[in-house]
Amino acid sequence: MASNFINDCVRAMNVYRSTHQVSALTHNPQLTSIAQSWADRLAASGSLSHNPNASYRGENLGENCAMRWTSDRQDVTGIYYICSFIHLFLINVVHVISVDGQ
Repeated sequence: MASNFINDCVRAMNVYRSTHQVSALTHNPQLTSIAQSWADRLAASGSLSHNPNASYRGENLGENCAMRWTSDRQDVTGIYYICSFIHLFLINVVHVISVDGQ
């Protein structure tokens, strides 16, 4: 995985986290390796699904799976990915609040 993408993801997520006064994240190469192996498998199969066996140090891992189609073959940047993730998370929060009536 390209280091610029990783660095952009970590930096963008930490900017968002700082607005909520929570500690910064750091890059973990072992987690990146687990995620990249699964991403390579998904790319080869042309499908999108969670890894049922994803674990690290005996703990099950959660995942945020995403896919983007483009005709111009441009890579997705880390900043684009994190902004999309935050946007989808916020939409989900608003939906849960509206459904629960809170």
